[in-house]
Parts: sequence; structure tokens; C-alpha cells
Amino acid sequence: MALEISPFFSGDQTFYCVVKVANAPEDTTLKAVWTAVDVEGVDPNILISEFELTTESENEFTFNLQNDQLWPPGSYKVEIFMDGTLEKTLEFEVQ
Repeated sequence: MALEISPFFSGDQTFYCVVKVANAPEDTTLKAVWTAVDVEGVDPNILISEFELTTESENEFTFNLQNDQLWPPGSYKVEIFMDGTLEKTLEFEVQ
């Protein structure tokens, strides 16, 4: 599994995480869990959102997270799970 995410964002941007899988059978479940790790004005490690999908014939998937307001500055992470197993954690900053 290969993952791509930018390490830095501004407060008005949408967060994207591209997941590339190889040789995964159809019906593989992918889940992205977005967390505010250390963000101004928010308790630490607050779950923001999670999204789950089931693969078909594609091998590249994009998860995104957007906000109607500006994202508060701080540290965030997205965790990617495949069939319930944590595969990768990616950390990024909003400046």
C-alpha cells in the first residue's frame, strides 16, 4: 500500500489522502480516520471524521476532509485501515 499526503496545509484547504493498493481482492475494506492531534482550542486527539469504502476493480482511492470554517492551526493525522488492520498513520500540520 502506498500513501500520499502533503505534510503542510493552510487553514482554508481540503485535506486529501491518496491510497494506492496492489493485489488487493475485490471487497477489501479501506477506512480513513481523521484526528485532530494537537490543535488550538480543541482537546487532544479528537476524532474529526472517518470514512469507509469497499474496493472493486480500482487500485487508487482518494479520501478527503473539508471544513466550512478555517481549520485551526496544529497537528493532525489520518490513519488508514485495510480490512480492520491499521496499515499506516500519516501526520500533517495546519499552519
